[in-house]
Amino acid sequence: MATLYETACVAEGIAPNKTVLHRLLTASTVPPNSPTSSLDLNGIHLTPKHCTALAAALPQLSTSEVILQECAIDCDSTVILLKALALNCSLRHLDLSQNNIQDTKVCSCLLPLTTKLESLNLEGTALREVGACLGTALAQSVCTLKKLILENSAVTSKGLEALMTGLARNKSLTELKLGEINITEKNMGAVVTMLKANGTLNALDLRYNQIGDRGVHPLCEAFSTQLSITTLVLWETNLSANICEVLSAMLADNATLTVLDLGCNSLLSQGIHHIKVGLLKNRTLHTLGLANTDMGDEGAIAMAELLEGNRALTRVDLRSNDMTVAGVMALAMSMKLNETVTELTLDDDDEDEEIERKFKGDVAATCAANLAKAAAAAAEAAPAPAPAPTPAAQVKLPPGISLPPGFEPSSAPNRSSSGIVMPPNSNSSSASTPISSEQVLSNTTTMMDKLHVPAKLPQSKLD
Repeated sequence: MATLYETACVAEGIAPNKTVLHRLLTASTVPPNSPTSSLDLNGIHLTPKHCTALAAALPQLSTSEVILQECAIDCDSTVILLKALALNCSLRHLDLSQNNIQDTKVCSCLLPLTTKLESLNLEGTALREVGACLGTALAQSVCTLKKLILENSAVTSKGLEALMTGLARNKSLTELKLGEINITEKNMGAVVTMLKANGTLNALDLRYNQIGDRGVHPLCEAFSTQLSITTLVLWETNLSANICEVLSAMLADNATLTVLDLGCNSLLSQGIHHIKVGLLKNRTLHTLGLANTDMGDEGAIAMAELLEGNRALTRVDLRSNDMTVAGVMALAMSMKLNETVTELTLDDDDEDEEIERKFKGDVAATCAANLAKAAAAAAEAAPAPAPAPTPAAQVKLPPGISLPPGFEPSSAPNRSSSGIVMPPNSNSSSASTPISSEQVLSNTTTMMDKLHVPAKLPQSKLD
C-alpha cells in the first residue's frame, strides 16, 4: 500500500506526506481482523493531489476502519476517495466528520458503501442531500449500517423526513445520532412514526435540538408501547418542568429504557419530584443523567428519596445543580440505605465547606462499597471452573494382543472455564481491595461516556 501511494505521488509530481506514509506502513502490519485495524488520518491536511495519490492505495487496504476526520478534503477529492473505498473488501467503518463537503456527487458515492459499512460518521459535514440519500439506502434490505452519526450536519427538514421513512423499513441500524440538526417539535412527528415502525434501533441521541415540551410529549406516548430504544439522550433540548409529569408516567410504564439523559434542561425541583414518582415504579433504568437541571437542594432531597426506594439505578449524574450542604447531606444519608448505586457524580469543588466535603466523601465511600459488593456477587454467581481433564486410562492388553499402528486411547474432552463478567470500573479483586473516596469522586469518565454527554458542563442557568 505504501509503495502504491509513493508511486502515485511521483505521478502527481508531489512529495509523499510523511505522516500518511507512516500510517499506511503501520496499517499494513496489522492483521485485518484486529481491533486496532485502522488507518487513522485524523487532522492531516490532504490536498487534492495527495487525495488522488492516497486513492491509489485504498483498494488494497486491509484495515477495517478509515478515519478521515478534519482532513480539509474538498468535494472532488471526497468523490475520488469514496470511489476507491468502494473497491475495498475489508472496510467496515468510515469517518468523514468535520470536512466541509457539500456536493450531491458525494451522496451518490456513499450509496454503494452502505451495503458494506457498519458505521458511518458524517458529523459536521454540509451534505444537504444526505438525508434523502441515506433514507433510500436504509430502506434497502442489503443495507448493513449499524451506527449512523449525523450530528451538526446539514440535514434539511425534507431530508429528515426521508431519513425517517427509510428507517421505518430498516432492519440493521441500532444507533442513531441526530444532535444539533435543527429538529423542532414540527419534525418530531416523523421521528415518532419511525420509532413505532422500527424494531431494531436501540440508541437515539437528539441532543442540542430545540424540541421543547410539545415535541417530547408524543415521544413519551410512543414509549408507552415499549419501543426497542434502550438509550435516549435529550441533553439540552429545551425541556421544562411542565413536561416532567408526562416523563414520569412514561418511566412508570416503560420496561425497555436503560439509559436516559435529561441534562442541561431547566427541570427545576418541581420537575425532579415528578420524575422521582415515575422512577420509584421503574425497574429497568440503570443510568440517569440530570446534570445542570436547576434542581437545587429541594431537587436533591427528592433524588435522595428516590435513591432510598429505587433498586435499579446504578449510575446517576447530578453535577452543576447548585446544591448546598443540605442537599448533599440528604444524598449522603439516603445512600447509606442504597445497595445498587455504584456511581453518583457530584461537583468536585475545592471551595466546598469541610462538612460538605465529608458528605461527598461518604457518598463516594458508599458507591465504592456497593461496587465491591456487586463484584463479589458477580464472582459468586459465576459458574465454577470445570475440573481438569482426566488423563486417559491405561489399558492392559492380554499377552499376544497388540493395538493397530497409531492407535491411542482418547483423552477426556477439553473444557474451558467461564470468565467472570465484572461491572464497569471494577476488576476481579474489587471485592477484597478497598477503593478510596478520592478514586470514586474522580472517576466520572466512564459514566460520561455511557451518557454520551460532554465531560465539561456549561454553567448552571441559576448562576
